[in-house]
Amino acid sequence: MASGTRFLASSLFSIFAFWIIACGDSPADPDSRLIPIPVALDVSNEDGFVDEGGFFNSAEDHFVVGEGGDDNPNELVYEITVTNTIDLPIFVVEVNTEVAPHSGILVCRSLLDQAPGGAANPSIGAVTGGDCSPEGFRWDVGSLDGGTTASLYFRAEALADGDDVHRVAVSASGLPSDLVIEEPSLIGGSGPPLSLIVADGHIDETGAFQSAIDPHFVGDGGPSDPTSLVYEISVINQGARTATGVEVSASIPQMGAGFSLACREILPSAPGGGDNPNIGSASCTSGGLAWNVGNLGEGIQAVLYARVEARSVGNHVSRVILRADALSQEVNRDEVTPVLP
Repeated sequence: MASGTRFLASSLFSIFAFWIIACGDSPADPDSRLIPIPVALDVSNEDGFVDEGGFFNSAEDHFVVGEGGDDNPNELVYEITVTNTIDLPIFVVEVNTEVAPHSGILVCRSLLDQAPGGAANPSIGAVTGGDCSPEGFRWDVGSLDGGTTASLYFRAEALADGDDVHRVAVSASGLPSDLVIEEPSLIGGSGPPLSLIVADGHIDETGAFQSAIDPHFVGDGGPSDPTSLVYEISVINQGARTATGVEVSASIPQMGAGFSLACREILPSAPGGGDNPNIGSASCTSGGLAWNVGNLGEGIQAVLYARVEARSVGNHVSRVILRADALSQEVNRDEVTPVLP
């Protein structure tokens, strides 16, 4: 019994020492802080359809009323994926999804028993109640080991012309707030579908942008380290006509203590030395950045790179917002940036 008690005490001490490491001489030291367990979640939320081969394809065209209904059950399908991009496990991962929270243009009809291609669905965890309600569902992913991806597919029905967003809010232990990932879906109408993609990363030795795998550190992106923390923001026009009035703004970070992250500069050229096809004008602001894309032609992708300084420890959540004439509402995309001392 004594040896078992000593083993338990030793194990708990090891876990405690791993999770909580003090920096500074005393709790009164203003630089004293806890090293957070880094959280790096990559969340994808896409609308599309199941093709003739049984695989999911992200949509490039408008949907029409009735798709996903009883007579056409597989024509409007959503894919949600959550990936842990670091080596440490992430615990208590939950995904709350809202289907067309604003207008009721879309409703959730059913979860797919199998993912397109025949894989089990969902790959990890379970859905509360076993299926979706018309408004959405909660997906309890559970824990995600390092490098693990969980995927879920569900069928929605288009009820009326218009546009709306499918919203997922992802929570996990260590995150200061939910990650909100929205996917705009257009039913009928004339506006082109737009996609918003956000990634944090760094400029590697060759000058190319690399999406981050490991956490960043305080000082990255600062005056003495000008390119080691970079945000890449992309807007893609997936339609067959020009999108007008395209604007992007970012709150960097959305939440966090003080100036935890700060936009320092818009990179004048793309990593690797090519043109930075940001189409329009962009600048850092006191709270993030503002990017006036303007018009975006059919099939065109606009990309912006911004240098960001990591100024404090934490799992910092930044929010990027897309607006356009074709969208009746803004589209939000959150990105979590883990920063260690």
